[in-house]
Amino acid sequence: MVWTFIILGLLTSAWSLYALIASFITKQNHRAAHATAVVLLALAWTLGHETGLGRLALIAAIVIECVVRFRTRRSDETTTETAGQAGTKHAHDETEASAAREKAETLLNDESQAESEIAPQEPEPPSELSLDHVEESLRTGDEAAEEPEAQPPSEQAPMLEPEPLTSCVLLPTAWTLAPSVFHASLRRGGQRDAVLLDDESEENSLVVRVGDIRIDVTSVPEPRLRSQVNAAARLAWEWPEATQAVRTYAAHVVFKTIAPENTCPRDLVHLHHRAQTALAEFTSPVAIFWPAAGRLMSPSSLVDLVARPDDAAAMSASCVSFRVFEPQTDGEPYVLDSAGLHALGLPDLQAFSYTEPDDTISAMLYEQAERLFLDREALAAGMEIAAADGRVWQVDLQWSNREPRRPVLSLSRPQDEPAPESDAAPQADEPTPFEEAVSTAEDATVSNEAQDAHDGIAEEESDSRERERSPQTDADSPPSDTTS
Repeated sequence: MVWTFIILGLLTSAWSLYALIASFITKQNHRAAHATAVVLLALAWTLGHETGLGRLALIAAIVIECVVRFRTRRSDETTTETAGQAGTKHAHDETEASAAREKAETLLNDESQAESEIAPQEPEPPSELSLDHVEESLRTGDEAAEEPEAQPPSEQAPMLEPEPLTSCVLLPTAWTLAPSVFHASLRRGGQRDAVLLDDESEENSLVVRVGDIRIDVTSVPEPRLRSQVNAAARLAWEWPEATQAVRTYAAHVVFKTIAPENTCPRDLVHLHHRAQTALAEFTSPVAIFWPAAGRLMSPSSLVDLVARPDDAAAMSASCVSFRVFEPQTDGEPYVLDSAGLHALGLPDLQAFSYTEPDDTISAMLYEQAERLFLDREALAAGMEIAAADGRVWQVDLQWSNREPRRPVLSLSRPQDEPAPESDAAPQADEPTPFEEAVSTAEDATVSNEAQDAHDGIAEEESDSRERERSPQTDADSPPSDTTS
């Protein structure tokens, strides 16, 4: 009796404690029942096997755990049956609708044929039109036919176009599709409302629906993302072993979520994390790759994110990356941007700096991306935000300055742009100020010399005229007495 009590008590205690912890992590509805079972087990261990109350407490705890387990399994079976019945009913409804449409079309065809046999319609006589009216109609019709259609402008305003969020689990070997195994693992990981759908549209794929979100899972037995993965591994500064790890990449599994536009981005990212964890339960992942962000994530970091879910960490550690681009020519600014928010139906961020960016700009960009991830209305075009250093940034909706081309919220400070120089640099065919001064001085010297020469010539001409007049004056006038 003692050993029976001990064995049952240990097994039930381990069972109840595990179920209680799992219920808190996955937010199940049976936490109260598991907690009651744990309290009864504690009472049974305290009273011991010798008392009837202790044995009764142990039996009650075992019964509670069995009932909870039975209800959980029954709920799973009911959910799967409901999904199957819904699919069968949908197919039956479509068949009935198709038959009804065919019957209605047949009746309409018969009625129209009978009417045409009873009262055939005679053609109406042509109306009398003048020749001028006919020519005018033909000319107007030709002009309308030759008029080209309006072409859309080459540069349209940026618009947010939601696209499916995609993530890939890189594997060393190809994964053989097992829908029921993956579905069960996903439910054990906390996604209790996941429903496996029957979809045979593509080979090596399965479809799971969680509420309004659809998850398409596809197994790709080839390393088709080799170039993108290698590029992301070289930029994975937070995971130094990434380049070495991806060398064993030989296949991957693609997770793609299709959701309504108003779906919370956090729900999508957490759902991807749970799906990736469910696959990792029976495979050996090499890495997790987010194509929209061009980012690699280690399997160990995925375990940490699932064990301690944090909305901000879910974004910064997985599906969004931050980049810095140096100026390509003189006068261009540094470009800082985010990549990956556009896959969540949000605009990415972009900032410009005409000086080498410091931690203040990087921290501001990360903070605004986190705000936008938690609340899609926290940042919009036309707003102004203040950084930690007090500088004010203006927000505008523009096209991205760097690839991939996508709408972004651009942060800029026009007062930081370099002002144009007041005096333009002299051209090759224009004299410098010094050359202009020398030229002016030379012109002045030449002008003075010319003036002196002109004055000298004028003086000589005046003297020659005086000498010509002197003999005539002496002959006409009487001689005068002179004293030597």
